[in-house]
Amino acid sequence: VAILLAILAIGLALGLTLRDKDSSSASAAADGSSASQDGVSGESMDSNNPTTPEEQQEEEETNDEGDTTDTTPTAAATWPHEESDIPKDPKLRVGTLDNGLKYMILPHPWPTSKVSFRLHIDAGALHEDDDQNGLAHFLEHMMFNGLRSYEGNELVAVMQRFGMDIGPHINAYTTYDETVYRLESPDNTTEVIDLCFTVMRDWLDGALLDVDEIEAERGVVVSELQGGDQVRRRLSEQLYEFLIPSSLITRRNVIGTVESLQNLAPQEFVEFYKEYYTPKRATFVVAGDIEVDEIEAQVIETFSSATNPENPGQ
Repeated sequence: VAILLAILAIGLALGLTLRDKDSSSASAAADGSSASQDGVSGESMDSNNPTTPEEQQEEEETNDEGDTTDTTPTAAATWPHEESDIPKDPKLRVGTLDNGLKYMILPHPWPTSKVSFRLHIDAGALHEDDDQNGLAHFLEHMMFNGLRSYEGNELVAVMQRFGMDIGPHINAYTTYDETVYRLESPDNTTEVIDLCFTVMRDWLDGALLDVDEIEAERGVVVSELQGGDQVRRRLSEQLYEFLIPSSLITRRNVIGTVESLQNLAPQEFVEFYKEYYTPKRATFVVAGDIEVDEIEAQVIETFSSATNPENPGQ
């Protein structure tokens, strides 16, 4: 397996190198041709839109300042389908609250009476500081250890009374750039749907992050790290280091290291949570045997009061 991965990586690297060389040669040939036609050595000018010396100087000063494009979630003013030639499902209803939270609602009558919920947070391991490796994933664990409406492990006990359990019905995952929380409702009664909405809102901004609970969960996360320390993961890390050595991904292990997990302070959880678990970084999804108008009204009622911090995470 290691040999095959190495061969694949080398082939990909050579292919990218040759493509870059071909592109550079083609670009140089085109520039040379343009320069000859314009009669200007090493320069080309658009005769239909000539640039004055003042405009050229202003453009150079702008380029010197670097790329100032806003890459935060608030810069995305449209849904992906609005800029695509692939139309969205006509049954899908999407919207954005005044606080920036996006929602998607899809009615689906089968399986009967079942409803799926997702809360997507646009933040993961890449949003951690260098000394916080594993924080985003550790924080995900803490969402099951004390919320505004359910202290300690009370959440799991309440869910179990409605036929929901950790794993098949209640779960979450963290990656490099996102954290997603999942609820699978066994029925679509008002009581169960209300419960799911309460939990989802608490996950957005109602985590208690109790110091004692953090310390109790620390050993659980370290055990998960050690149990998952397998050849496959180590090969993946080496492949990233070979293919994209300058990428931040090579310095971020989603689950962290034993050292980083042991040194994470409780205040770091609080700060990361406040900076990144915000309406502008959240997308709420509901799909299943539902009435769209009723669910949309409940989304607005449940999430409209959520606020964004003055200094959100970048």
